[in-house]
Amino acid sequence: MNKIIEKINFKKVVIIYLVLLMITGVILLFFLGNKYQNKLSLVHNYHQIDEMLEENANQKELENVLRELDKSSRDVVDVAIIRKGNLVFQTGDIYQNDLTKIKDTKRYFTDNKNNVYELKTSEEFLLNLFIPNRYFEEERNYIDRLIIEDISYKEKYTINYMENENGNELIIFISQINQVENGHFYLKLTLSILMFFFMLYIIITALMIYQDALRKQFNYYFWGLLTLFTNIVGVVIYLFYKKKVINQKSPTFNKENRVINIERK
Repeated sequence: MNKIIEKINFKKVVIIYLVLLMITGVILLFFLGNKYQNKLSLVHNYHQIDEMLEENANQKELENVLRELDKSSRDVVDVAIIRKGNLVFQTGDIYQNDLTKIKDTKRYFTDNKNNVYELKTSEEFLLNLFIPNRYFEEERNYIDRLIIEDISYKEKYTINYMENENGNELIIFISQINQVENGHFYLKLTLSILMFFFMLYIIITALMIYQDALRKQFNYYFWGLLTLFTNIVGVVIYLFYKKKVINQKSPTFNKENRVINIERK
């Protein structure tokens, strides 16, 4: 086993590993980018609108961007602007400026059309575009959901908003989030592939230290295992140890004690 490890050219192994990692990374980025293109575009537009609101952008320009977002997104079904409590702009006809909180819930509202709205923060909304609710839902939200299940309603929507610095203007987003078909599987597969490369990196690093310790006649089992379980910490400790041992074994010369024989002809 030691003879096999000692013959491995780890420079080539590392090059092959990095090439495969880059190729795999490009393929995954292209694949996921294609599958989540619409949602990534929504995230980009959402942040653009947030910046425009903070900078008090031209009203017509802001409205055009909101119309474009509503038209292009598969998740957002209505966008409204509320200024000083009044509805001044809307891309659809779903949102009603008369929402009331549903009794005994913390985040659910209803309107006069018997629709139900779940209030989310911007972060929750954007995360929910890629990951279903059940993976990050808190217990209090779970209790709210149980209450909602006993209520009859027409449609269920997600509602979130952003506001300007003065708090007198809100942009409200009404959504029905559609998860990408097999999206959960794609994300799990991507994570598994990345974990595989990470584990491969740990093993290669441990074997490199093992090989070097073997050649230097150190305790190669110890250093290999230490690096396997601590990774970069083990590498740093090993390099310090190696430097110390090499310095101790290096011959020292004392100029005063040299003996120089000069032969004279």
